Amino acid sequence: MKIVDRIKLFIEFKNISLRTFDESIGMSKGYMSRQIKTNASIGGDVLEKIIDAYPELNPVWLLKGKGAMLSPGSDIMGPTDFDEHNIYQTEDVMAKAISLYLDHPVVSDKLRNIIDEQVNKNDPSDV
Repeated sequence: MKIVDRIKLFIEFKNISLRTFDESIGMSKGYMSRQIKTNASIGGDVLEKIIDAYPELNPVWLLKGKGAMLSPGSDIMGPTDFDEHNIYQTEDVMAKAISLYLDHPVVSDKLRNIIDEQVNKNDPSDV
């Protein structure tokens, strides 16, 4: 998987348009769309802009595909009232994190597709 593929995954995870992403990193309209369509390499200057614009994005994952997409300690869905100082004041930290993750539109759509595929695969009427 190339860097451009990981950028596409991140954009899908953030549930933003390519145009919004282009604007957020200061690139012209259609830049990332062209890069994705042609499976192009992304220059260092653009990578710096992406890392600056999205501090939650793990640079090691972006460049090498190793580790998690999000940087350790980053909020799953962006800024919330959750931080390391009030971690023990939350009833169930893991439940809150999972809830935020599962409520993300891209994640819930992918889970729904997986479930639908399994249901269709196990449907005896297809035989």
